[in-house]
Amino acid sequence: MLIILGVLIFFYLLFLLRTILTPFFIAFFLAYLLDPAIDALERRKIPRMVGIVAFLLLLLFLLALLVFILYPIIKLQLDNLIEHIPSYMKTIRGWVEPLIGGISRQDPERTRLVVEEGLKRLGDLPTQILKGATNIIWGSLSSLFNLIILLLNLLIIPVATIYFLKDIDKIKGGLQAYIPLALRDEVVAVLKEIDGVLNGFIRGQLLVGLILAGLYSLGLTLCQVPMGLLIGVI
Repeated sequence: MLIILGVLIFFYLLFLLRTILTPFFIAFFLAYLLDPAIDALERRKIPRMVGIVAFLLLLLFLLALLVFILYPIIKLQLDNLIEHIPSYMKTIRGWVEPLIGGISRQDPERTRLVVEEGLKRLGDLPTQILKGATNIIWGSLSSLFNLIILLLNLLIIPVATIYFLKDIDKIKGGLQAYIPLALRDEVVAVLKEIDGVLNGFIRGQLLVGLILAGLYSLGLTLCQVPMGLLIGVI
């Protein structure tokens, strides 16, 4: 009962401290995913700390380059979508009005008004989504406290990731000391198998998602689909 109570109290404290601990959880998750790559660099006689810093700098550079390239394209596609919404609504009206007219012949004028009202709301939807997203982002950053927390998190995550990557093998080894000696070999073998499968699955899914995002974005953009790049990434 004391063990169960202790575990419940521990998770309750984690819940209370979730705002503070979230960047550390993110950092540990990133370290968990990147550890195999750092281990590979270490096997090539590259000092672990040098490999960690170089690998993270390369990732940050690639991310910044990706944002720099994609942002103007996405903005251009979004502006183009908003500009062409009236013509899209006209096309949809040409599809919908005969269908609804065939279903409801008693009051064609009311049918027309309902269709126009629905299309008007549909046409305003992208603008409303953009305004809502902007209000949420601005509202979350309008408070000085929230802005400071955001900046601290942006600083803590990469620093904590570096330290977790540096000591992740020591952390795993230290956790083994808490397993009873009689069960240690068997439990460690099972945990290593779980770790290998889980790590490979997560990295594999992320790689598949990245490849599919590239293929969808390229295909939709070549077909001149509005917002093809953004749709492909999503």
